[in-house]
Amino acid sequence: MSDVLNLVAERRERAGKGAARAARRAGRIPGVIYGAKKDPVMINLDPKALNKELSKAGFFATLFDVEIDGKKERALPRDVQFDPVTDRAIHIDLLRVSAATAVTVNVPVNFINEDQSPGLTKGGVLNVVRYEIELNCRADAIPQELELDLSSLDLGDLGSLLDDQPAGRRGTDDYGS
Repeated sequence: MSDVLNLVAERRERAGKGAARAARRAGRIPGVIYGAKKDPVMINLDPKALNKELSKAGFFATLFDVEIDGKKERALPRDVQFDPVTDRAIHIDLLRVSAATAVTVNVPVNFINEDQSPGLTKGGVLNVVRYEIELNCRADAIPQELELDLSSLDLGDLGSLLDDQPAGRRGTDDYGS
């Protein structure tokens, strides 16, 4: 399961373009938390904290506890809009989730034991088709990453990530299965 990270946000009373632009002028990143059959909550985030998390692999598969006025909302990032010129985040959408919420996320793949692979030591080449795998799982069961052990792969062998996944977690496409 992935770690749940914390973000501190301020509630934004107004919605719309004018309020979002005012937040950006104040040096904040506007956003919205929606879902779970509750009303959407408009928020403003600190750009330094958000940019730190955006630079990490697996951002869209990471759960966040967003603290708004002392209350925490568990959320999963669904979309980030970037400025086309400066490439800075200008808006974020977060999906409110509970432990039982079923979600589809892209999880990064980590290849381990490359130096112990018989196929690679014989001069073979590792052909990576996907660096991320799309999974359907519960929000509390999102893995931080999927590991593919290469130590048993010889020349011409195929590695599979999704054969031994826990119950309730399955891939959404044919890659890796």
